[in-house]
Parts: sequence; C-alpha cells; structure tokens
Amino acid sequence: MAFIGYPIDTPVSPTCISQDAGDNSSNNITYGEEAWWPDGNIVFCSYMKVVSGVQQIFVNKSYTGGVTWETPEQVTSGNYHKYGSSCCMDVHGCGLHLVYSACGYGATAGKRANQSIIYQFRDADGVWSIETIIQLPYTASTWNDSTHPCIALDSSGNVHLVYSWGINFSIITGRTVYVVVYRKYNGVDWNTKAAFLYGGNEQYSDRPNIQVDYYGNPHVVMHIKQPTPSFYSTTYSTVWIANLQQGHIDGWPGTRPVPAYPWYCKGWLSDTINSHVLCTKLYTGTPPSSFHHPSYYCRLSLSHSSVGDNCYYDGANEYDYPHCVYDFNYGDTIYTVGTYYTWKDDSGWHDELISASPSSSPSPSIAINPDGKIHTIIQEPVVPAKYDYRQRVTYDEMWGAKVSISELIAPRQLVQRYPVQYPMDVMQCSPFIAVQGSSLKFFKCPDVVTGYGYFM
Repeated sequence: MAFIGYPIDTPVSPTCISQDAGDNSSNNITYGEEAWWPDGNIVFCSYMKVVSGVQQIFVNKSYTGGVTWETPEQVTSGNYHKYGSSCCMDVHGCGLHLVYSACGYGATAGKRANQSIIYQFRDADGVWSIETIIQLPYTASTWNDSTHPCIALDSSGNVHLVYSWGINFSIITGRTVYVVVYRKYNGVDWNTKAAFLYGGNEQYSDRPNIQVDYYGNPHVVMHIKQPTPSFYSTTYSTVWIANLQQGHIDGWPGTRPVPAYPWYCKGWLSDTINSHVLCTKLYTGTPPSSFHHPSYYCRLSLSHSSVGDNCYYDGANEYDYPHCVYDFNYGDTIYTVGTYYTWKDDSGWHDELISASPSSSPSPSIAINPDGKIHTIIQEPVVPAKYDYRQRVTYDEMWGAKVSISELIAPRQLVQRYPVQYPMDVMQCSPFIAVQGSSLKFFKCPDVVTGYGYFM
C-alpha cells in the first residue's frame, strides 16, 4: 500500500485548512455521487488563501476521484479576513453546504477578534447563495470570536453545525466565556440551537468536531475546561456528547436554566449514555498556575455496521457508538504521552494508546467504513510532520502495518456519513487532504481493479 498526493491548489499557507492554527476540528472534504456528474462522482474540499493580503475562502472539486482538480473557486471577497471553513455535500450528492468564520459584519465589523459565522450553499450549476449570518458579534461585548465551524449532514438533509463562540464581557474584569454552540438547519431556519456551558464556574470549550449517525443524532467531541469536579480548575480535557433526539434541546446532557436561557446546557459531565470524558489522565503533580492542556485535538467517526460479534451501534437506544482519537500531551510518571483511540461498544468504553507521539502532536484523524474497517492517521513518534496511516478490520482486531507520509500538516480524512454513499469503491485505503510543503493535496492509494471497499 502506498499513498499518492494529487495537488489541489498551490501555493497555500500551512494553515489553509485550519482555524489560525494546526488544529483538526473541521470537516473540510466531502464526496457526492450523482448521475449527471462526470464519471458519476465528485469530491469537494474547502480552504482559505490570501488574495491581495486578505484571507478568502476557496473551494475546489474533482470529477476523477481526486486525481485531477478543477480551477479553484474563490467564494468570498471584500477587505475583511475569512478563516476556518467546513463543507459537506447535500443528500442529492450535487450541492455543497459551506460554513466559515469572517470579520466584517455587525456593529464591531472589521476587528480581528470580532468574527461571525457565515453559511452559503452552492447548487449543481455552481451558483452560490447569498450569505446567511448564523452568529453575529455580541454588541455588548468588548470582543466576540466565533471560530472553528464544523458541519455534518443527516439523511433528511438537515445541516448540523458546531462552532466556538467567545465573549469577553468586560475589559476591567476580563471575564470571558468561550463555549461550543450547536445549530441545526432544517432547510428553513437555524432556530434549533444549544450552548454547551459544561464544567466549572468559568466555562470554556472550543475546537469541536461533529458527525451525524445513522439515526440522525449529532455527536460532538470538543476540548473543554474542568469537565468534572475531579479536574483542577485550570485543567482541560476532551469529551464526547451526543443528542439522541436528532438535535432537540432536550436531547443534550446537562440542565437548562429556564426560562432565561433555555438553550444553555450546563452542569458537570458524567459517564452516561450520551456523554463521556474521553481523557481522564489527570496530571498528578502540583496544580499549574496557568491554563493546562493535557488533552487536545480530538476527532470522531461513526459506523452503522455489525461484523460478526462486533456491533457499532446500540439498537435498543438507537444511536451509533462513537470512535474517537485524541492527543494526551502532558506526561508524568503515570501516563504515557501520545495519541489515544477511545471507542464504545456493547461492553462499555475502551481506551488504547496507539502512538507514543511527541507532546505537541497535532491533528490525529480517524475514519470508519460502513463495513466497520477503521482507519487512523497519527503523527509519527520521532519525526515531526511525519504521519503514520494504519487500519484494522474491526475495533477488536490488531492494527495493520504502518504507512508513513512525510511533511504533512493537519491531515483530514473524508468521514461524511450522509448521503449513504460508497466513495472511491476500488480504493484500498481511506483518502484524506493535507498540506505538504506549499501545496494542498488529496492523498489516496493508487486505484486497483479488485475488491470492493467502502470508504467514508
């Protein structure tokens, strides 16, 4: 097995598929199948690029399974920066949903730390809709920083969105709330929403990744401050939460401060059917005097399959089990620094060290086929910017041999569940995008003519 990187656009910045950093929270690559596309399929990706000194959002597409790419489309314009983006195909496989964060809107327009969340749709003819503003800066705030948007789609065509929403209430007190917000678009409005204020008195959560399961339930993993009382007040971890009511406010864990803020979800997180702290490896030394991030960069994938004795879903409660990766980057005498794979099955949660990677290890990635095969891309333990790709047939099997790819930044696998499609049918590995050198590339294995694999 070997990967080939096919250029999407060049030159680009190292952070072109990130939000001002080497994070891996957004879904930036998506696939669709439709009879009127050339060869019956299309691959889209979104990214940002500097035009005349201003960051703008671009998309590009491939009709050849990622081997050749068309002329990049510049979606945004104007004198204000646009940052991280996320995209997914619609249920027909012919339209593209796109979200991004942008300066230049509202009462505090133009300030770097006052960003809005914007949504646009591209139809099959390549026509973009007007901008829909999902989140404007809070005018009573000294700054508002809405960043890290990430979207996924369900089988009914609903768009599920999460993003980080930061508010500073006072220059004098410096009180800041930075929380992950969930929104759902039903084709008419974005009125369904929730703000996740879990944890201690100074709530803080950001960098979310979202996927939607077979039943239409949104699952979110995110970076969070003090999710349970056992954590130091300045200690962060990573958590998974799910909504088993297709995004309805009552489906999220936590309490609701009714009636003032019925869309706020508050409280400590516990190990329940729809919430779990992924990393419980607490630092055992003296509590740090500043923010402490032992767990960072989490990502999620889902599958609705049953392979032998291995079931990837809970049929009684109707949700798919989550499979997550996260980075634990603060070692001591008890825990090993590295990337961990954490998943749930009928017997409960399991946590496995899959790479003793450096403490600054960014951007682990995971994807699962509809037939249950699991794929990870994890930073190589010794050489920076070198990533190892591995796969295993089911979650209780051994990992296969590693395939290493050098000089990568923020690899992101194609993980969209819906529409239920089987992209790149003749490929033997899971495709992904990443920056390599000054180029944004699509990586996949050479096409083969035997076998029939489903890769999301």
